[in-house]
Amino acid sequence: MLGVFRGDDDIVTLVTELAESDLLDQVTKGLIPFTEDRVMRYTWQLLQATGYLHKHHIGHRDISLENILISFGDTIDGQIRLMDFGQAVSTHTPDRTLALRYFIRCGKSSYTPPECNIPSHMSEVCVPTLAGATPGQVVMRPLVNSRGQCTGHIVEVCLIADVVPGMFSRAVLWGYTVMPVDIFACGVALFILAFQAPPWKCAQVTDKIFKYITMALESDSETGFTRGLAPNDHDIANKIRILVQSWGKNHLSPEAMALLASMIHPDPSRRPTVQECLVDPWFAPMPSVDVPTHPP
Repeated sequence: MLGVFRGDDDIVTLVTELAESDLLDQVTKGLIPFTEDRVMRYTWQLLQATGYLHKHHIGHRDISLENILISFGDTIDGQIRLMDFGQAVSTHTPDRTLALRYFIRCGKSSYTPPECNIPSHMSEVCVPTLAGATPGQVVMRPLVNSRGQCTGHIVEVCLIADVVPGMFSRAVLWGYTVMPVDIFACGVALFILAFQAPPWKCAQVTDKIFKYITMALESDSETGFTRGLAPNDHDIANKIRILVQSWGKNHLSPEAMALLASMIHPDPSRRPTVQECLVDPWFAPMPSVDVPTHPP
């Protein structure tokens, strides 16, 4: 933002630098070639912007290609700017000691992670638990109805009394923290830049592609109880390779695919932080590159 003007009619005008386009336009209109090097540079800049917000305890909650402006100026690759803070919130309590949890779904459906799709008509729920589960534990689990059938929601819950590992247990909906939500959205943005299409329509098990990429079936050796579990990053990367190859597209380098898989992991506790992303091997060429910032 370069300036603010308030007129006699109380209309406030914000003046920002000129940006010629946004990344969604660049992708949908095919205006520039999205080589892996270019995708890496844009993802690096996006993570730098997101990291700046997180450093100041702000979560964006609506990261998407529509909200990433690009200005080329005299450069070939251009520089991006993250905008639209209409759904931004604080990530922590004022004393910074406790991460705040939210219950309202925000952002665009393909960019929003599964933990944000919280059913509004219930508070106490039933979930299948894993071996070692204990009361008070916060876990990412699928919700089930009275007949043990999955409701289609995979959310973070806090287990309450009478937890029986390997069986159905009662739990309380626990909302979501914001920083993993932003990482997931950055991962979806990376996917779209790389393959010129979103990975899914919505990040829920009702979406066939999301279910294929991010879910697996696993059986507990002690109880024989089978339930949907998130696979490891390697499994996710392999499924992305198969998916994009079926689209007739080339996958990225192994380093890029590994980072992408970790960023869109369905379990927020298993996604990397911004700083962990920025030191990923894929970004090895980038630390010597200056991060574009506004002049003071």
